[in-house]
Amino acid sequence: MAVVFICRSWRCASSSIYMNENKIAAGHFTKEALIEQLNQDLSKQFGKEDMVIGIINHQVVLNLPLIKSISKVRLSEVNSRIIDFLTQQEAIERAFALDDLAGTSLAPKIKGMVANGYYLNRSGQIQIILKPQ
Repeated sequence: MAVVFICRSWRCASSSIYMNENKIAAGHFTKEALIEQLNQDLSKQFGKEDMVIGIINHQVVLNLPLIKSISKVRLSEVNSRIIDFLTQQEAIERAFALDDLAGTSLAPKIKGMVANGYYLNRSGQIQIILKPQ
């Protein structure tokens, strides 16, 4: 059984609270807090701050010029660190690098949707798939 809330006002933000009060499995995901945690983790590992610019459409957007300026760090290392961090989060089911989408094992329908939404110059570098509620 699924309950979907469709509304056009700020009251939608309280829908997960309402659902929990009525004993329906629900949760919410705060991308701002996740961005801050990711940046703290990456800063400890690589010594640079603000390596993650944001999360848009469930895609982690990295500060590529900053990452490329770090002489002994490859993008694949940063991606691996972020993916390891993300998969430890309670709300996240999967995380994978979009440049390796072909090598990622996903259901064909989901893989197709991710591929159709990917555009190299405008997409993030890591895709997040949240756990169903």
